[in-house]
Amino acid sequence: MSCCNCDFIQVDDFYSRTNISQNVDSVNLGIAIRESQLKWIKPLLCEGLYDELCEQVSEDTLTELNAELMCYIKDIQVRYAFSDFLRLQPIRITKESVVRKVSNESEFVPFENINELAKWWREQAENYILPMNNFLKQNEDLNPLYKGCDECDKISNDTDWGIF
Repeated sequence: MSCCNCDFIQVDDFYSRTNISQNVDSVNLGIAIRESQLKWIKPLLCEGLYDELCEQVSEDTLTELNAELMCYIKDIQVRYAFSDFLRLQPIRITKESVVRKVSNESEFVPFENINELAKWWREQAENYILPMNNFLKQNEDLNPLYKGCDECDKISNDTDWGIF
């Protein structure tokens, strides 16, 4: 069973970890949260541990160990989600076409700059993975669902299929 109907992070988690303004439309953040969780977080945890966390988050029954693990996950996922959000935010899909919003008070940031910034945030997320893995390894006997990174079926997140 792979549950994906729970969010490990919330919009409020971005405010203390990124430079996002509180008046940003949260629809694209919601998309980035859900997609980053499946794309980046699930492969880090292995399916069993991911499902356990999802169930405990949904039911608000996190064990002490998993609550501590969620602190690591939030630091990682916010950065991955923000990276994805940076790519989603500048464009809107309308019934007529794909558009980007421009106003008198704003200045367009070239796509190349947005892509570089998104890449930087992904690299920041990766800086938090080692401490999380160390925590999991130190507590492996307390959490049998964590098999270790070498045993998980990893999804390669290194490709962007030439899109970004």
